[in-house]
Amino acid sequence: MRIVFVGCGAVGGYFGARLLQSGEDVTFIARNHQLAALKQQGLTIKSIAGDACITDIQVMDKPDAGFKADIIFVTVKTFQLAGALPAIKSMLAPHTRVIPLLNGISAAKNLMEGGIAKQHILGGLAKIIAKVSEPGVINHTGATPHITLGLFHDSEASEQTVVNDLAQRLKKAGISTGLSRNIELALWRKYLFVAAWGALACVARVPVGPLRENSGTRAVLIKLMQEYRAIANSLRVEINQQIVDETLAFIDQLPEQSETSMQRDIASQTPSEFDALVTDALNLAREQGLDVPRLSFCHAILALQLGQ
Repeated sequence: MRIVFVGCGAVGGYFGARLLQSGEDVTFIARNHQLAALKQQGLTIKSIAGDACITDIQVMDKPDAGFKADIIFVTVKTFQLAGALPAIKSMLAPHTRVIPLLNGISAAKNLMEGGIAKQHILGGLAKIIAKVSEPGVINHTGATPHITLGLFHDSEASEQTVVNDLAQRLKKAGISTGLSRNIELALWRKYLFVAAWGALACVARVPVGPLRENSGTRAVLIKLMQEYRAIANSLRVEINQQIVDETLAFIDQLPEQSETSMQRDIASQTPSEFDALVTDALNLAREQGLDVPRLSFCHAILALQLGQ
């Protein structure tokens, strides 16, 4: 099975490296400094789950003519997806399946709007606290790296065979892997986590430790999570109080210096996932006629900082 990662940042680099370690055929599509580093020195993983250094890397900036994939994991950031579409399309064969591991809740929709047929797309999400510490080096500092796979509600049932096979390959690589019967709900669970935490952390400009330990910001975080929950519920995605409680408990277990990728990007004045994680949520709330004062506040402050 030929597995391709479109994007070799923290997510693509980490999971791709683990699959390579287990003997899978993995190719990376990378750009700029990361592309050069992978070609020159390979890929280094510094991880609380065990370090790795892989020098024999198949990497290119765009697929060669006639290059086709069996599985394509899309691991670029949300604002990079449009630019990645030509590479993804060029690797499609009739049997190819595309699994977006992006933040946000609209990746599959955006792929289809970009011209990729629904039958190619499977549901997926990734959880990991990691960053590219320097080109060619992934630093994993928190949370058990995990991938969840699943079919969308209108997917063909026969696609479950593909999902099951891929899940076994991920598990063989030592990757925590889950199968969801409701991938839409699973995507919203992650959205509740990364978007609410990310929005408030970007406004507060502190890592997760002080954010959750201060009684004032903790209370705001909980209220903000409830607003994201209300948006999901208005769209008939059943985020209940137990999910909110479990999400908060997960945040409480993170290393105290953890930051979201959006937080790091905004702080370094590079493009961020603000639109996917904050603006999109606010637009959904407005469409549903919901009052979301904390989300509105976070959006206003961050939009001002970003010059929007």
